[in-house]
Amino acid sequence: MKFSLIFFSNSYPQEAGGAYAVISEMARYGDRHGFEAVWIPERHFHTMGGIYPNPAVIAAYLASITSNIRLRAGSTVVPLHHPASIVESWSVVDNLSNGRVDLALASGWNVNDFVLAPSAYPNLRDLWFERIEDIRALWRGQPVIYPNDAGKPTSILTYPRPLQAELNCG
Repeated sequence: MKFSLIFFSNSYPQEAGGAYAVISEMARYGDRHGFEAVWIPERHFHTMGGIYPNPAVIAAYLASITSNIRLRAGSTVVPLHHPASIVESWSVVDNLSNGRVDLALASGWNVNDFVLAPSAYPNLRDLWFERIEDIRALWRGQPVIYPNDAGKPTSILTYPRPLQAELNCG
């Protein structure tokens, strides 16, 4: 049996150092005791989970204090972000963690989250499927074409390059 940690709540005791201190200690514990992964959600604008607006930022910190445990986005809400931005952020974490990144890629559902990308909500499922393919391609180092501000199709690659050749995502 494999064990993992998943974070979601905002109610961590201040006497224990607050949320990020508790998360740090739990991740260290899981790392020392052979846990498989630590899952970090993406949540916005709510007391339940609102301390996790960007799981890549927390994962980057956890990469610096752990050695073995996998660092998983549980989940990244794809329609809220450009695929290149997702790959750039998580590639940094992949490098910092020595290749311990896995991503859960979600379509999103909470209408209030979409104040970050209001035009994405009506087509969130289509965008999700479209962008997953772009995320996988960019992770592999394949160029993807996007229009620049002048509307001109522009082929891009993302940097830094991740350590893992293929992105483990679902």
